[in-house]
Amino acid sequence: MLKNIILLSILFSVFVNQSNAVPITNCEEGLKKAYKVEEESMRTILSSGKAWYLKYTMISDALNNNTQKYQRTTSNGELMGDKQIRYIASDKVEVMMDNEDVFTINKANRSIMRTKSTPAALDVKSDAYAALMQEKLLKDYQVVSCNEYVITHTDSGSLVYLLMPKNKKKCLYSKINIYVAVKTSLFTRIEIDVNPAISRNVKHYTMLISEHGEKQLDKSWGKAKNRIFESDGVFKAQYQGYRYNDYKKNK
Repeated sequence: MLKNIILLSILFSVFVNQSNAVPITNCEEGLKKAYKVEEESMRTILSSGKAWYLKYTMISDALNNNTQKYQRTTSNGELMGDKQIRYIASDKVEVMMDNEDVFTINKANRSIMRTKSTPAALDVKSDAYAALMQEKLLKDYQVVSCNEYVITHTDSGSLVYLLMPKNKKKCLYSKINIYVAVKTSLFTRIEIDVNPAISRNVKHYTMLISEHGEKQLDKSWGKAKNRIFESDGVFKAQYQGYRYNDYKKNK
């Protein structure tokens, strides 16, 4: 009996921490403040010659083409970029680009594809994930509520902003929850429901941000091709045996 009482007390405590959210006034202004902190940090990092860096875990409910059912998958990812290079990586794919080339490395089928780069491709702020942490998102989505959220008694808490599309028919996301740490105003978690009228490939995904800020790049990042090839044009050791498709050369 005593064990049951203790268990119920613990469950009640967790329930209170997670569900008794305290409404916050001026939600949109609060989120804009977080965007300002993030954008200023990104601007300072890039202007100093360093790279802006984002490390995350992505939990996705993706459509399995064989079963036509949604299947939950988890993968780790990185996004990094400065004025000269941009790098995107997941468990299965890596993309390296500079002002000349884009190399897409598919680890699953052991292939590398080379295409021509564009000035827009180097803009790390244009990345879909980075765009979620910029105020321009509010052009298409509106903040409808915000609440304090405490997961455990050791967590300092986050503010959770609920965003809904201004045009439900045209927006890719049908709902966005953005978690911002109270103490630092940094983004820690983003949950997204995808509009099924636009895309059925992924129903929902959650991005858990473990690290982001500045990163100092070593000299090997001078050109994207330096990450792929040795000086004599031979693949680096980790890419030996990969199939190579040069669409830039063959165009």
